[in-house]
Amino acid sequence: MSDLNNVTLTGRLVRDPELRRADSGNLWGVFTLASNYHYKDKAGELQEDVAFADCKTFGRWAEAMAKHGKGDMALVVGRLKTESWEKDGRKQSKLLVICDSVRFFVPQNGSSNPAKAAENEPAQEEWN
Repeated sequence: MSDLNNVTLTGRLVRDPELRRADSGNLWGVFTLASNYHYKDKAGELQEDVAFADCKTFGRWAEAMAKHGKGDMALVVGRLKTESWEKDGRKQSKLLVICDSVRFFVPQNGSSNPAKAAENEPAQEEWN
C-alpha cells in the first residue's frame, strides 16, 4: 500500500512570487503562503497561529503566478517534498509543497470574501 501525500492549504502570499527558468527552458516559481488558524485558549481569548509554507510550482502554473503578488489569497493543492542541498560544507534541507494546482481568489466589488477564481488557469499537470 502506498502512503498518502496530499496537501491542501489556503492562505495569503507573504511576498511576490519569484519566477525562474531552468537550464532546460522550463519556467518554475517559488512563493511562501501564510495560513492562519484561529482558536480560543483556555481563558476564552481568541488566539491566532500562523503557519508559513514554502511552495514550488512549474510550467503554466508558474506563468499564472506572474499575475499575482504579496497579499493575494490562494488555494494550493499538492504534495510534500524534502529538498536537500549542501552549503558551506553543511547539509541542509527543508520541507516544501510541490503544487499540482494553485487557484487565486479575487474579492468581488471590493469585499474581502475570496469569491472569484482567477481566469485562464491552466489544466492540472503532473510534475516530478
